[in-house]
Amino acid sequence: MTTTATSTVSGISVSLSNQEQWEKFYPHTEMVVTRKSGRLLFPHLKYILKGLDEDTEYSVFLHFERIDNWKYKFLSRGWDKWTEGDKKLPIDMKQHKDEWKCGRDWMKDPVSFDYIKITNNTEAKKENEILLQSMHRYLPVISIQKKGGMEKEEFRLGITEFMAVTTYQNNSIASLKVELNQHASGFRQTGGHNNKKRGIKRPAEAPPLSSPPLAARPVTPLTVLSTVPRTVQLQYPSVRPVPQWIQPLPPIESIPIGRPENKENQMEQPVYPPVTSNMGSLNYPQFMDLDSINNVVSWEMNNGMEQWKNDVEYVMIPHYWFN
Repeated sequence: MTTTATSTVSGISVSLSNQEQWEKFYPHTEMVVTRKSGRLLFPHLKYILKGLDEDTEYSVFLHFERIDNWKYKFLSRGWDKWTEGDKKLPIDMKQHKDEWKCGRDWMKDPVSFDYIKITNNTEAKKENEILLQSMHRYLPVISIQKKGGMEKEEFRLGITEFMAVTTYQNNSIASLKVELNQHASGFRQTGGHNNKKRGIKRPAEAPPLSSPPLAARPVTPLTVLSTVPRTVQLQYPSVRPVPQWIQPLPPIESIPIGRPENKENQMEQPVYPPVTSNMGSLNYPQFMDLDSINNVVSWEMNNGMEQWKNDVEYVMIPHYWFN
C-alpha cells in the first residue's frame, strides 16, 4: 500500500495526517453513498503537503478515480468480481474551498476535504457532492496546480482505496467505524440506533409511591381530604329520630309586656293555655308586673297560690317557675 506520494518533477510530496486510521480499514474499506443528501467519508481525507514554494500560490483539487471496470459482490469470504462494471462517469474534480494560497500556508496545516460528500444520486447539484457508482472500487486522487500553470500534478495513495456501497457489507468495518468515528455515537451500544425495537416508545418508570393512592384510603365523614375527587360519594351520618317520649312544648300565646301607668289600664291575660273541662278549677295569676329597673318579673298570686301550684302539678301541665 502507498502511504506517501512524491513527484519526481517538482519534488512535492503528499501523505496522510490520519494514516493510522486508514491502516485499520485497509484493504477492506467501505464508503456508503446515499441517494438523498450524500454521505461524508470516514476516515476523512486529510493530507500533508511538502516541497511547495513558500511564496508561490497553489490550489489543491480532489476527484475519485474508478480503479477497474468490474462490479463487485460481497460474499462470505470478501469482495469478488461479479459482473462487468457500469459505464464510467465523467471525472468530477472539486477545488478546495480555500482556492488559492501561498505554499507556506498549504504546508502549515493539514489540507482537509472532510466536507466532501459522496452520493449515487444522479440529480445531485450541490458543490460539495461527488457522484459515485455503488459496488465499484474507487481511489481518491489529489491534484496540485501552480498558479499560472496549465498542468496539475496528481498524487495517489493506495491506502485510501475503498468500495462504494449503499449499506455496509462487512460487519467488522461497520463496527470499526462506530468505534473510531466520534459522530457515530448514536450507533454504539449506548446509543439509540442500536435498539432493535426502533419506533416503540419505552414506558417511563413511575417513581415509587411513598403512601397508598387516595382511592385506597378509607374516607370517613369526619375527615375528608381536600384532594378527594368530586366523584367520590361521601357518606354522612343519618339524623337520629326524636324519641317518642319527647314531645314539643305547646305554643305559648304572646303576652304584651309593658309598664302600665296604673293598674286600672292593665288587661288580664292568661299565661297558660286554657285548661280542659276535666281539669279542676284553677286559679291563674291575675296580674303581671315588670320591674324595669332590674328586669325581674314578679307575679302577684292570690286566691290560694299553694292550691294552684298543686293542681297544676297534678294534671302535668307544662309550666315555668319564676323566682
